[in-house]
Amino acid sequence: MDYLHLPDYKGNPPPESKTTISVKKWSSLFTPDMESCCLSYIMPCHVIGKVSKRLNKSYSAFFLLYLFLTICYYISAEQLITIVHMICPNKKTSYCFQQLTHDTCTNHYMLIGDDNVGCYYDYDYSICYAGDKTCIPKEKYNTALWVNFIIGSFAIGSMYTIHIYLRITLQRYQTVPKSLMKNICSVMWCNTCSLAQMYREKQNTFFQQFSTLNEEINSEREPLQVEV
Repeated sequence: MDYLHLPDYKGNPPPESKTTISVKKWSSLFTPDMESCCLSYIMPCHVIGKVSKRLNKSYSAFFLLYLFLTICYYISAEQLITIVHMICPNKKTSYCFQQLTHDTCTNHYMLIGDDNVGCYYDYDYSICYAGDKTCIPKEKYNTALWVNFIIGSFAIGSMYTIHIYLRITLQRYQTVPKSLMKNICSVMWCNTCSLAQMYREKQNTFFQQFSTLNEEINSEREPLQVEV
């Protein structure tokens, strides 16, 4: 004689609370956790990659993209700082020593070969001479400044976009109440803390919660033997 096993809930339907996914809250943005904080500060690309992998996306793609954008941002920022200190004085002269006073000397630059260099005044000998540091004329300065500014802005904007996208996606999978404005503020004003928070919470995905929910429901069931 064969038996067909059917699930039963002891004559009663499963409690409604068992079939409802509870609303979860994330830990504080400023939770003092050594692992997540250090990794987010030293290796933000790794944190982005690990979070994307938890969301069933490519670790390598997000890691390399975030790394490339980070390099572009720091190079452009370094270039901006360098360019600001390399602008030439207002006027160009054929020879620096033609300038007789300090004010007129430091307000000129001259061309030596293919390089523009600023004029410097020596108080001991009361003479104006060409320096050894190159400078960028104003007409080229503005172009170089805007190019590096645009590259840096695009890089940092793309990094923020990736970061916010992963935060919102992770919150959606975990059924965490999400606010676009709150996420934007967290990413822009405390980027490292936001990365650390995502790294701590990446273990608790929607799929893990759903698996736990199924285990709880199945534990309430008892097989019912039906004679056939």
